[in-house]
Amino acid sequence: MGALTGGGFPADVTSLVGRRSELAELKRLLADSRLVTLTGTGGVGKTRLALQLSREVRRAFHDGAYWVPLAEVGEPDQVGQSVINAVGLRTMGPDATTLLTDYLRDKRALLVLDNCEHLVGACAKLSASLLAACPGVRVLATSREVLDIAGERVFAVTPLALPDEHPDGTHPGGTHADSVVLFADRAAAAAPGFTLTPHNAQAVADLCRHLDGLPLAI
Repeated sequence: MGALTGGGFPADVTSLVGRRSELAELKRLLADSRLVTLTGTGGVGKTRLALQLSREVRRAFHDGAYWVPLAEVGEPDQVGQSVINAVGLRTMGPDATTLLTDYLRDKRALLVLDNCEHLVGACAKLSASLLAACPGVRVLATSREVLDIAGERVFAVTPLALPDEHPDGTHPGGTHADSVVLFADRAAAAAPGFTLTPHNAQAVADLCRHLDGLPLAI
């Protein structure tokens, strides 16, 4: 099924580190619920996790999975048009919700609304309308705030795991913590040949702790 790339999904430029347990839980939630919202602070990895999840579940949505980027959308009344653009509709009209409902009513599709926090009211209203009228549609949202509508399941995305710290300041097994693995992966991409060694592992672990395990910061 080709709708994942045709639906405006951004290409991966880096690998996803960790998040196996989160992906497993999100798959379960999305199978049981028609609206799942990933929440968390900025930079924690909501968008990246939603993208990976969409790639892994896309085969279940025979009529398409569609990425709706909202970070650059400034007005609430533009949310519906953004979804129209994402699903590839060429028709125009004064009521985006009606157009989308007519198009999606008999389809099995996934809409991924990315970065809803500054448009929560509009995203909530549109999602509620589509979910009520289109039984085969599911919505996956990323937002710093919940949409707060009936049936919403909220998944709080947390920072990557940090290395344990002993009282003496050492980080035993720190090279296995997801935050450290991410740092090493990105550092090797920026500086080919970089590897974790006994000489730099402490500094890397301290840096990851200082950055609170936030993927974007790392």
